[in-house]
Amino acid sequence: MVGILVGAIFLLGSCSPGNTPQRTESDFIYLPGESQFDIETFIQAEIEREQIPGLAVAVIVGDEVVWAQGFGVRNTKTQAPVTTSTPFRLASVSKLFTGTAMMMAWERGAFEWVADNNDYLPFEVENPLKAPEPITPLNLATHTSGIVENGAIVQCATYYFDENEHPASLANWVKEKIVCPNLTPLESGTYLEEYLTSTGDLYDENLNFTTPDKFSYTNAGTALAGYLVETSTGIPFDTYLEENIFQPLAMENTRIGFKDFDPAEIAYPHIPDGDQIIPMPPYTYAPWPAGGVWSNVEDLAKFLIVIMNAGQYEGGQILSAASVKMMLTPVYDDNQAIFWYHGRQRWGRGVHILKGHIGQNYGVATLMFFEPAADTGVIVLSNLQERSRRAGAFKVMLTLFEHSEVLAEYSETE
Repeated sequence: MVGILVGAIFLLGSCSPGNTPQRTESDFIYLPGESQFDIETFIQAEIEREQIPGLAVAVIVGDEVVWAQGFGVRNTKTQAPVTTSTPFRLASVSKLFTGTAMMMAWERGAFEWVADNNDYLPFEVENPLKAPEPITPLNLATHTSGIVENGAIVQCATYYFDENEHPASLANWVKEKIVCPNLTPLESGTYLEEYLTSTGDLYDENLNFTTPDKFSYTNAGTALAGYLVETSTGIPFDTYLEENIFQPLAMENTRIGFKDFDPAEIAYPHIPDGDQIIPMPPYTYAPWPAGGVWSNVEDLAKFLIVIMNAGQYEGGQILSAASVKMMLTPVYDDNQAIFWYHGRQRWGRGVHILKGHIGQNYGVATLMFFEPAADTGVIVLSNLQERSRRAGAFKVMLTLFEHSEVLAEYSETE
């Protein structure tokens, strides 16, 4: 019988050129009617074609992880293999935690969605193109506040720690010249005050803002949303995430930033350097609620299962079903919900609705989405930034969605 040949050796494990185990016929399952196709061979080939050092994946069906695997290496210098427990920088997938935390704080009465943000902040924020109309928490959560990225400022708020543990400009390291001469790492709240208030050192009414009430993707606006949770609840935002999401879901390898991890265990970001792919120093930046979370596919699967199952986790409820539904319902232009993106992708013979987020930043590409109609989720973490939405991590994600049913059938036979 001709069939889809899906390699599914370990439900949790790692795979790299140096440790790929021998497979036998019993390691594969078949789906009638298609040409032979091996998931592991496909992913390994995509990694090699796109020169991705390392990648980790997880596939969820219902409330179970049916397949998860690590491929390649977390650092091209050490050649240490990626496993399903390897932490990656999540980049903008971090926004999904900010959105969930906002829902939790709102559900507990900390703020109102259409109130003036200034009712909850210790400093006044006004979009000079919108005043006197207020910016609301809902504007922040749907990227319609008019707060935008001033690239020169943001790149100079991104830093790593040198061999003496002193903060150093990542932009200077990447560009091999001084583009950020005065690096002063700031706490998120201080950075936002300097960036968004007219007396701030980082303020620019022409470059920090645009016309409001239309979609304008913003990391600074996301960071302000996280800071609003902090000021409206009285709990530091990193503590709020830890106490309300990470700890209840037993996400033991999820952190804000990388400093609490063993450096040998994390997936280092990588960038092209001539014909080589080289590791970068792990880094962080001031508006971290927009992209500063580090995690692995095992922990992220726990979080995604909760969202896919209306806020339930191991018999408990960390967020009400009504709040989950509200968070996932598009508010702007039929695709932007409360930090969750609602979009359409084509594979197989149809168009599929996905909810989730993409992360792209120096040296990383991350994706976490689920398809409500199929009750299926896919997580892909890569330590190389995507060069194309038609290849690499994105192509791996769509392929895993397409064959998730087969992987679920394999899981049931184990």
